[in-house]
Amino acid sequence: MLGFLAYLNEEQELNEKGLSIAGRRKLARVMKRRKSQLKIARKRARRRLAKKEVLLRRARRQVRGDFAKKLLKGKSKADVSVARKKDIENRLARKNFQTRIAYMTKRTMPAKRRAEIMRKKG
Repeated sequence: MLGFLAYLNEEQELNEKGLSIAGRRKLARVMKRRKSQLKIARKRARRRLAKKEVLLRRARRQVRGDFAKKLLKGKSKADVSVARKKDIENRLARKNFQTRIAYMTKRTMPAKRRAEIMRKKG
């Protein structure tokens, strides 16, 4: 069985290389089946302070989301069709976007670290 962190890594890889429509549906079924397990794992992970890799993943996800929103002209990714999402994922996979994503990820890391410390302080 997949652990929570392994699941997150797998999910990130799938998101970055793009999913086919069938693959997206399969992932939806898997997520529905593992919903309660993942909920418990998230609760457990919330009690700990996030490690550098986790913060890096969060920062990268945020930056990718920001770039996707810019490409979608402010629309939410949930509001567009699957084909449009696939197109956006393909554009984000290009080398010029990858370098921009890496640069912006590095720039957002201190803010993510501060946010995590504030979250733990309450």
